[in-house]
Amino acid sequence: MSTKISSTIPISPGDLDKYRDRANQFLIKSSWKHTKQDVPKDDGSGKWRPSTAYGSMGLEHTSVTKFAKMVSEDALLLTDQVNSVMHSLRDGLCIGMHLAQAYGQAGGLERLVAQNRAGQLSSAQKAEFFEKHHTSAAIALYSFGAFVHWLLGRKEEEETASRQITSPSIPEIDLSNPLKSLECAVFHFGYLASKSGLRDGHDLYRFAQLWVEQLINGVRERRDSLKHTEFFDKNRYRLEDSEFMLSGFDELPDVSVARIEFNRLEFKDIVGNRAAKHAARRLAQRLVCYDLAAKKNPFLEIGGLPLVRMGYGKPGTGKSMQIAATATKMSDYCEWLGLPFMFWPLPDNIVSTFQGGSAERMIEFMRRLQDDDKIVYAPMDDAENCFEDRSREGVSAGVREVIGVFLRYTEGAYAIKRGNTVVEFFTNLPEQLDKAVLSRVQARFPIDGADSREDFLDQDHLWWRGIREIDGKVVNLKDPRDYEYLSSQADVSDLSVVEKEEPQLEDDRLRGSVEELLNLKERDEHDFFALFFQRVLDLYPTFSSRDVRNIQQAVNNRLNDFDMPDEWFEDAEIFFYRDYETKVEMLKDLMRGNMKGLSFADLRWREAVKYCNNLSRILNQDRERKISNMLFELDCRSEAEKRFLRD
Repeated sequence: MSTKISSTIPISPGDLDKYRDRANQFLIKSSWKHTKQDVPKDDGSGKWRPSTAYGSMGLEHTSVTKFAKMVSEDALLLTDQVNSVMHSLRDGLCIGMHLAQAYGQAGGLERLVAQNRAGQLSSAQKAEFFEKHHTSAAIALYSFGAFVHWLLGRKEEEETASRQITSPSIPEIDLSNPLKSLECAVFHFGYLASKSGLRDGHDLYRFAQLWVEQLINGVRERRDSLKHTEFFDKNRYRLEDSEFMLSGFDELPDVSVARIEFNRLEFKDIVGNRAAKHAARRLAQRLVCYDLAAKKNPFLEIGGLPLVRMGYGKPGTGKSMQIAATATKMSDYCEWLGLPFMFWPLPDNIVSTFQGGSAERMIEFMRRLQDDDKIVYAPMDDAENCFEDRSREGVSAGVREVIGVFLRYTEGAYAIKRGNTVVEFFTNLPEQLDKAVLSRVQARFPIDGADSREDFLDQDHLWWRGIREIDGKVVNLKDPRDYEYLSSQADVSDLSVVEKEEPQLEDDRLRGSVEELLNLKERDEHDFFALFFQRVLDLYPTFSSRDVRNIQQAVNNRLNDFDMPDEWFEDAEIFFYRDYETKVEMLKDLMRGNMKGLSFADLRWREAVKYCNNLSRILNQDRERKISNMLFELDCRSEAEKRFLRD
């Protein structure tokens, strides 16, 4: 947000009409000769043009329209999937030609072309003429690919996504001039599609998605060799009456924001769960501090942004409502700041019955979390279904694939952390989650629902107030004299308001071990915590250095548990539109002010106890559930025997 794009240039449907006939011709018939490397060539007239020196191969032809009819198995009508592919290709070609011409006008290429025709180019202009032709061709290809990528991504169906198609390798990308480059691309699309054994429209659709990704990557690989790109990069281009928007070479248009919707919900409509609601508000505010220009978040630098979180609790306590309210808050902030927002929940069908299919789907899901041009909220409801403990009997190969991909993308070479994405697990059964997945969770919060008299009053109030609005005489119960409805659901300033008492260790064995430790060390010594973690490890062998880092992250979160001034959210220029370094310093000032009066040792102990309580609760819960079931069965058996003897 620090650096703003100069302007947004609209693309009207009328702008594209003049290119439609040429685009149709390319799809009906495209021709190509595989060339040697193009070099500037003087034909003796003083005019310079790209070389057309061809290799030994003859001219080849292909027809995308004929192949489309063949795949549709209909001489007249195309299937819906094939029609979508053809529509995207034709309109993409029009957009590519239009933006190449717009670049030619803005970048001075048209003037150079006119001078070249008149034989008036100087030596310096000849080099510029050739360089701008290359850039214009790259713009045509990239814009064409970006539109096809966007349109096909928005219309993708589940049947298409599950198709196993080998990713095509494009043998040649031409950058001599826009029309020649586009014809080369269409030729290779038709040629490769006809050789790939595609069976139907779903296969062609998936092939087109994979092919266009290769095309886009091919242009990006040549990005550093292009000159005079500022005439394209400095503007944003938007297709009218659509959500297609292109910002230079570096930012592909989003294909999923409008496709995945959520029910809007305000936090005030959720009863209880104060800590969870507070943490979600903090998360939303901190996530939108992401700097689009710097591609990083100042809160990640000062340590106050956990990127993998988990909410857990028994069924019916508001986990789905928490997801909706968090997405609503983030979406509202992003809309106000002009930030792209993507709601990206884990699909219910991520686990495939095909070998390797689950890994492929999960890779595609996780790749969206690497986008650096938007805020991404990725909730995973009922997470135990897809991330079940791999040590449990009967865990499917698909679940193992999903977990393997998740672990690689959250820690390791793939784990790029910029501070613009967050993953949130929600589960009723945290003890069934895979232990390695649990270790990735940096912040944990209970979702217990209503748990006080005030909460139950508010839950009733949210229900019967709708009846009262219809007929004020129906609900004739008296209101409480000492309580104002929904006042207990108001925002809290920090977690200390919720956590009034110091937490106590729930595990008797660990509590006894700590009492022994306190006879040797004071709690304000670093050595105390090192010995404490060692004792936790002795009791729970799965405890590791990553758990210690998670406790450290929890302490960082508490140190950053401060309110950002209201005026920052009233005037974005005060903070959000500042440069990155200035934002870091402003946040550090707030952090320093928040730390005054805090005992670091007490804070660290609180978070260590809470984490260990969560750890022991999760690890022991499965055992406790089995014991409870056995006790219930024994009780039923005993009662049955009594009734039998009595009768």
